[in-house]
Amino acid sequence: MLLLLLSGNVQPNPGPPSSSSQIATPADFKARSGLGFIHLNVRSLLGKLDFVRIWASSTDADVIVLSETWLNTTILASDISLKGYNVYRTDRPNKGGGVAIYVKNKFSVTTLISKSVNYTLITYNYTLITYNYTLITYNYTLITYTCIL
Repeated sequence: MLLLLLSGNVQPNPGPPSSSSQIATPADFKARSGLGFIHLNVRSLLGKLDFVRIWASSTDADVIVLSETWLNTTILASDISLKGYNVYRTDRPNKGGGVAIYVKNKFSVTTLISKSVNYTLITYNYTLITYNYTLITYNYTLITYTCIL
């Protein structure tokens, strides 16, 4: 690594150039205009629920998508609730995996499909504005949002 850095014009963490409009902190995200989506790979939601609650309150995200929740049917929605959000989830029948989507209460959400197969599939339709969102997250988790105004 040192030789690469000494060779010149190699950045240790390349990425887009910094700008004043870049979101660098939760406070910046909270001050955004428009919809706010957050994705977190939590690798066991129960152990990180307080962390997720802090993210929700500090960012005021409209939609929080969590992958690798590792939940099962013994865990109730009330056990993982976030104030001001409705939770929609699909658990894997075996250990690991799973997806949860928290959507602010002010949005109307209809579950179209919620089924766990070889991969986790959740499709939700909710009323916001005219946008179609498709997020592909880790471990073959596919989440599709259809937004209609």
